[in-house]
Amino acid sequence: RDALQRGIMFFLAIDETLIDQRAAERPPARRFLEIHGAELGGKYSVEGFCVEWRALREKHAPDFLSGAISVHEQRRRRVRELFTRAGCALSDDETDCRIELYEHHYRRGWRLFDDVRPALDLLRPFRCGIISNGSTRQQHGKLRRTGIAPYFDPVLVSEEIGAAKP
Repeated sequence: RDALQRGIMFFLAIDETLIDQRAAERPPARRFLEIHGAELGGKYSVEGFCVEWRALREKHAPDFLSGAISVHEQRRRRVRELFTRAGCALSDDETDCRIELYEHHYRRGWRLFDDVRPALDLLRPFRCGIISNGSTRQQHGKLRRTGIAPYFDPVLVSEEIGAAKP
């Protein structure tokens, strides 16, 4: 009651806090490698691909988070760099097709950690918000698809507000 009277608010992140990001990465990585693994030199296991995919996300994230590039350009840079390392140059259309292949399977894999709903139910008396560095469309989509969007207000996404979280 004291917390409610003082107006305490809880802010949560989405990826690896509410949604099991690592599990969501494996099915699209598997499918991506089934289709494009030979072009990449056949050198990646699913886990190895996921590690490389995350490293490329982190490498290109600062430009996205600073507003220098769009989320789509960040994704293009990830895909192009992956294929360039294997000696393959991709057109914009080829790059975009590979992005869509990955993203389609990635969206289907969004799942909450098992303890999220019980925790959110316990937090119902409090106001809860989201702070995320992801893309606006994707992060809102994650909240809707997993059914937890009604738990959060506000939802602050770096792409939308023009500032990244620390």
